[in-house]
Amino acid sequence: MRTKVDVCIAFYGKPYQAIVTIKTLMKYSGQHIDKIYLSRERKQPHDDYVGIFKIIDYFRNDPTVKLVVQYPHHHLGLGVIDIERAKVDERWRQSIMYQYALEKSDKKYLCIMHNDMLYHADMIGDMLNVFEK
Repeated sequence: MRTKVDVCIAFYGKPYQAIVTIKTLMKYSGQHIDKIYLSRERKQPHDDYVGIFKIIDYFRNDPTVKLVVQYPHHHLGLGVIDIERAKVDERWRQSIMYQYALEKSDKKYLCIMHNDMLYHADMIGDMLNVFEK
């Protein structure tokens, strides 16, 4: 059996684009994917804090998509530099973008992406072919 990967998507608004991202990713690379970590940024554009539920509801009955939704405890933004706090404060550390999935995934590979991608081919399969040579 081929290697399975997990995927982490940072969700910052655009729920319909995120749905298209997941749909096209699964269409072409679904055979390589175990879980999709969807990390909702603490602050959302236009105060749209329910957009994440459009994605959850859309994939609710799709057995091919295993969503793990993370709601960070803190909004850290970019440029996190408090390394000492990151060492001891799990909730703070896991609020760093993509960090939760990096710590929770049990896969050898974690594919990190944004929520407004459109896939036309099996990108993950192509990457696995290179990585596993």
